[in-house]
Amino acid sequence: MTDTITSATDEFEQATSEDATAAAEAFHAAAASIADASSQVTNEEVAALLPSLQELFENVADLLPAIIEGDEAKSAEFAEVGTDLQTTMQQFEELCAPAE
Repeated sequence: MTDTITSATDEFEQATSEDATAAAEAFHAAAASIADASSQVTNEEVAALLPSLQELFENVADLLPAIIEGDEAKSAEFAEVGTDLQTTMQQFEELCAPAE
């Protein structure tokens, strides 16, 4: 699951107007992978985060092409989704970090 999320975020960081579709597809694929894997997650705290994480990845995928194309009308919505995604990813990483 972590590899899927990392791959999608790498695509996002490299996104340009030429590959906006590829980046959006990576986020849709990550959302689908999260949905598929969620039934196998046994940690209740992690499992509780997955629906939100899946929805946020889908939202990014839907908004990303418009943002890369310069659609300023979507900027505020994208900023909010981005903030929510960062917060949720931080929670996910904290829960999945190896115990010391």
